[in-house]
Amino acid sequence: MLYCNGPFCGKSKRLSEQLVKLGYTHVRRYQLGLPVWRGLGNSVQTDLEGFEYVFKGDKTAVYVDARSPSEFGTRVIVFGDTAEEARRTAEEIARKAYWNSSYNGGVFEELKSAKLKSAKLW
Repeated sequence: MLYCNGPFCGKSKRLSEQLVKLGYTHVRRYQLGLPVWRGLGNSVQTDLEGFEYVFKGDKTAVYVDARSPSEFGTRVIVFGDTAEEARRTAEEIARKAYWNSSYNGGVFEELKSAKLKSAKLW
């Protein structure tokens, strides 16, 4: 199953054509792309390599710890360049789920042992 970055992105189409030429027979493409998939309320899984890619390169990513309060805690504190910016963001989070999300298919210890050095997560 291949998907793109939206209905007008052609990467998955080009790759699917290459895979068929190589002899793959069960190639499928979700033409609307990942943004539409997520916008429809679906989630995606991010493997360890994907997590590392985001962790090291995307300084806008938000990490939510789903462990129990005894393991980590449940408080979410939003900050920004101004108090108004932080307030608006906190209100948006409270109003609806964050659509651009995924979940890691592993466990926290795998992330911790990967020793990702770009930022401090724990």
